[in-house]
Amino acid sequence: MALAMRKGTCNTCHVPDNPEKMKRLVLLQTPAHAAAEIKRMMAAVRDNRMPLDDIGIEKELDAETKALLLRFGAAFESTVNAAYAWESGD
Repeated sequence: MALAMRKGTCNTCHVPDNPEKMKRLVLLQTPAHAAAEIKRMMAAVRDNRMPLDDIGIEKELDAETKALLLRFGAAFESTVNAAYAWESGD
């Protein structure tokens, strides 16, 4: 997952110092941060809304990187959903 995120340039923007000055910064460095936003992040990757190019325009990921991010992201999302279900007693 880390290699796919690096190849997708995720850690260029999604870092604490917020170099792109995003209004809603989503940190991806810890599972707790990522878990809170996994649904939104998966939709953004699926819909080609990330990453952004140098002038802030959405650009499409290469097919291999996108497939890896979606595969690993789906596994993480499934684990997060199972944890929420366990916590709520479902």
